[in-house]
Amino acid sequence: MKTAFLLVGDYNVIIVDWRGGNGLPYTQATANTRLVGAEIAALGSHIAGYAGELIPGLGRITGLDPAEPYFQKMPPKVRLDPTDADFVDVVHTDGASFVLDILKGEGLGMYDPVGHVDFYPNGGIKMPGCKFSTRVLKFITGGLVNGARAIGICHHQRAIDYVIESITDVQCSSLSYACSSYAMFEKGRCSDCGRDGSKCARMGMHADGWKCFKNESRSVRMFIGTNREPPFCAFHYLVNLEMFNNPDASEASGDLILKLEGTRDECEMKVNSGTATLHRKATYSFVAKMPVYVGDIKKAFITYKSNSFFSVFSPRMQLWKVKIMPMNRPTNRQERKDRTMVFCSTALGGLTSGRLTALSPC
Repeated sequence: MKTAFLLVGDYNVIIVDWRGGNGLPYTQATANTRLVGAEIAALGSHIAGYAGELIPGLGRITGLDPAEPYFQKMPPKVRLDPTDADFVDVVHTDGASFVLDILKGEGLGMYDPVGHVDFYPNGGIKMPGCKFSTRVLKFITGGLVNGARAIGICHHQRAIDYVIESITDVQCSSLSYACSSYAMFEKGRCSDCGRDGSKCARMGMHADGWKCFKNESRSVRMFIGTNREPPFCAFHYLVNLEMFNNPDASEASGDLILKLEGTRDECEMKVNSGTATLHRKATYSFVAKMPVYVGDIKKAFITYKSNSFFSVFSPRMQLWKVKIMPMNRPTNRQERKDRTMVFCSTALGGLTSGRLTALSPC
């Protein structure tokens, strides 16, 4: 992270070496956080909190997946909290239960909000690219140090990875949205920034742009998705599907794959996170993500893949319209309307499973 800062600007970077105090046993390392925090005014976040408590006027603390054991559910006095700095932002990436998941190298971070704004990429519990089988492969191919880190603290480490990338990446913005849960975010229920922009913030380096909206009495939870591998910042789209009112049609279940061709690139993305069951005369919303920036959208295609074992006999999907809105830039409601592209299906009678169908502007 130090290197990333120095690549983009003239910063003073002060690194505290407390390797002598952050080892095993964990209970002793936990106790040492208060001492180290006092001396400089996953444990590092709470150290910063102790330091902030003792240094009035500290500008900002960014918590990188603050440690859960001995800190979650504890009073603000003994953990990171919004009063420790003028602005406290936190990235949560390993919020599974420590008791249930520690043997899998998971659950090291806390899930509870502890800042003015708390970011929960991918829901804040399990990160893409950190499945156990993937971690074992990285242990074999990544060398001793990187391999051990991958297999032991992959989810926990992702908070650091995401913030480092946000320092140097000028093309992609991890714009996050205030929402009640990641499931609601994926369903497209939280996709605008509000009239004043308070419902959106950029995760990482530029989160302080949201500082003017902070509320000392409550934390705001924000959600965003990421890619499995670097670059982690994904390009998000709100996708609305409108169905035909065909009284003779049956419901169709399966996956929807959207392909976009733009001025910069082309890419495919799965629209739904789970199996989608779509009924006639209904409207559905999803947030889909692409690993690359396609630029201005010129062409769009869609493929319906039935989950029926005999897909050749599955009912056709009665798709009428597809509305697509990029989500990586802040928008109010009028801007959302202006930036939304509308396409109509060219498949008369509905989408046939497994067949790529062109969408035409309408």
